[in-house]
Amino acid sequence: MRSFLIASLLFCSLPIIATAQEDTTIKSVIQTFFTAMHNGDTTLLKQTCTNFPLFQTVTQDKAGNWKVISQPFSSILEFVGLQHKDKYEEKITFQSILIEPNLASVWTPYTFFINEQISHCGINSFQLVKLDSTWKIQYIIDTRRRGCN
Repeated sequence: MRSFLIASLLFCSLPIIATAQEDTTIKSVIQTFFTAMHNGDTTLLKQTCTNFPLFQTVTQDKAGNWKVISQPFSSILEFVGLQHKDKYEEKITFQSILIEPNLASVWTPYTFFINEQISHCGINSFQLVKLDSTWKIQYIIDTRRRGCN
């Protein structure tokens, strides 16, 4: 009976351990994505994403109307690969991670800095897929707000 209880406890704890490991792996992919962006490393950036990732932003135009803007991955790679006189940095925090065996949804509030001054802030929503045992970013949508503290 005692060995049955021990085996049951170990079996029940496996999903918690697996989820903690998946959380760490998923966070690592997203952190590597930002490291690649900050360092202008397009090769590393590509490694964090699927072959055809989607990037969108929810933002306000000058009239105050909200709209969704889509950006092709090629334009993001081009921007990241350029030499910039300014220093860009996006600081994120992980607020929530939801995981299905091959799909993860990650919510990360962020603040974006240009030359160590706050430019804007918002929320990133990442959708990752697990392909061939590797987590990859498939979709990012973010919000962008001015007047952040």
